Amino acid sequence: MAQADPPVASYTFCHDCLFNLDLLDEIMQHLGQVQDPPDPDVIPSRSLRRSLLSFGLTCRALSEPALKVLWHRLDNLIPLLKLLPRFMVIPGQHWSVKGMLAPRDWILFDKYAVWVKEVVLDTNVLLDDHTIMLLANHRCPILPNLILFKCPHWLYVVWQVIFLGTPLIETDDPAACRGIKPVAPLRLTHLSLTHFSSYFNTFPAGFESLQSLKIVDPQPFRGTHQPSEARLMPSLLSLTISLTAVEVAIPTFILPNLRHLRWASGLPQALEFLQTLESPDMESISLLPIGHRPWPDGAAKGLADLVAARWPRTLRAFDLAADRFHDVDALTTCTALERFTLRASIPSRTFDIDEFVEIGRNWASLSSLSLPEPIARIELATLSRFAELWPALAFLEVNLIDLDTIPSLSTTPVLSHGLKDIIFHCSPPHHDGDARLLARHLDRLFPRLDSIRYGVPPKVYATHLAWSTVLEEVFRCQDSRRRWG
Repeated sequence: MAQADPPVASYTFCHDCLFNLDLLDEIMQHLGQVQDPPDPDVIPSRSLRRSLLSFGLTCRALSEPALKVLWHRLDNLIPLLKLLPRFMVIPGQHWSVKGMLAPRDWILFDKYAVWVKEVVLDTNVLLDDHTIMLLANHRCPILPNLILFKCPHWLYVVWQVIFLGTPLIETDDPAACRGIKPVAPLRLTHLSLTHFSSYFNTFPAGFESLQSLKIVDPQPFRGTHQPSEARLMPSLLSLTISLTAVEVAIPTFILPNLRHLRWASGLPQALEFLQTLESPDMESISLLPIGHRPWPDGAAKGLADLVAARWPRTLRAFDLAADRFHDVDALTTCTALERFTLRASIPSRTFDIDEFVEIGRNWASLSSLSLPEPIARIELATLSRFAELWPALAFLEVNLIDLDTIPSLSTTPVLSHGLKDIIFHCSPPHHDGDARLLARHLDRLFPRLDSIRYGVPPKVYATHLAWSTVLEEVFRCQDSRRRWG
């Protein structure tokens, strides 16, 4: 009887991509929607995070790359605290760690704490004093690699100390910080605060590494605290401040390297800030009034004149609410301008588009132009003027008129313009024949067009049935041109 062959072990060979850590990180970061630079307003999709979890459970090779992304952003500290022994919730009261912790009890906590890079608080978590002291005495700040911190409101100053290593506000309660002192350097690069404390003007030092700061709706200043000395923030590149209360005191910052400013407030605050701003290389500026309250007549022109006089060679993006195109005529000297948005400070007012064309003749690098409704109602023939004047234009937002009386194609030039995206603040022609004629006009002007969207400010809709019909006809024209030349 022949001897049977020994059983052959079965092996499952891993795909080569499992050994490419860079490729794995790219896949995981895509599923986790990790933003670079960090964006606190982007909310990761729950379904994508579930897919990320499934990846991590597939095999050991995928486990650590997936876990790093899953721990990348937290909306509270509870997932980390659950790694501590004897951590429990007292129903209806707060979370607590019972008893003292030995060094070995922190091993898992420390392993995953270093992976947390972003904290976007959206829930209020109450901890008892004993747990707070355990955290503060273990390490301060508790997350050593934190780069983004978004806080909608504060109930306890001590939470600021735990996350940042320093209180963001002064307090009259000497016991609030429990005598905690930071023992680790702060690496925070992005900070976002909403509905900030009444002591907003006492913004602390210690944020030398901060690159992006966003403060929305700080509460009115109260109390006897005096504004602190000017704070030097040498690394800050982007600043967003939105003030709905005109009596709020603005912190005095020294920002030598600021590049991007987004400011929504009353006129005196905006003027004062721009006049004292020391950055020589501003690249993008957005100046808007508070809510629906327009600035006084002529205020927008004063702001535009100031911006054009101080940064004529470095300004690349400008967003302004104005009364007329004449308010921005000083911007004709800003020859490096690439993105321009002009809004009507008075919604019922419309502007003369010919005046604007003259102002923008020197903007040879303009790639994005936004004139939301109803600031400028332009005719179809004006689009060809835009195409000839700004050859680098890739995005356009306008409001067309007289679409039911479209001229003959013989009057439309054939261009090789690279415009790809248009937002129209108007309805397309009602008749199918006019819609097809409009599509052929657009195809002659913008042969690379691949998106037509419909908007009613401030909303923009990805699709609109009637405009989709026009876009399909544009695509048919492009297909015919590729086939027959």
